[in-house]
Amino acid sequence: CPEKCTCKGMVAVCVGLGFENIPALPASTKVLYMNYNNVRSQFFTTVPYDLLVLDMTNNKLTFLEQASFGSCQHLWDLRLSKNEISHFVGRVFNRCSNLRSLDLSHNPISALSTELISGLTSL
Repeated sequence: CPEKCTCKGMVAVCVGLGFENIPALPASTKVLYMNYNNVRSQFFTTVPYDLLVLDMTNNKLTFLEQASFGSCQHLWDLRLSKNEISHFVGRVFNRCSNLRSLDLSHNPISALSTELISGLTSL
């Protein structure tokens, strides 16, 4: 478990700890709570391959691009609300085919294209 975080079973809780990046996590992590931190980076390539839930609510994300999610085919719940996301570059979520819940609320997003969520048939 990353220093300062609390881990129990397959759940890692790293809430309100001032993180600027997602810390290295055990490969067995399925749920990650990273809300109320200072994460600015739009690349989530360090998250475990089998992660199911990622909560990034209340961070400092400003935009997301196609390379943001290295492998997210198992991810089914992604919470990005209350960030500073204003735009998306490319098909950001095209590898997240199992996504059932996507929360982008309370972001200053100027426009959403249908291309952004094309292929997300489980939403």
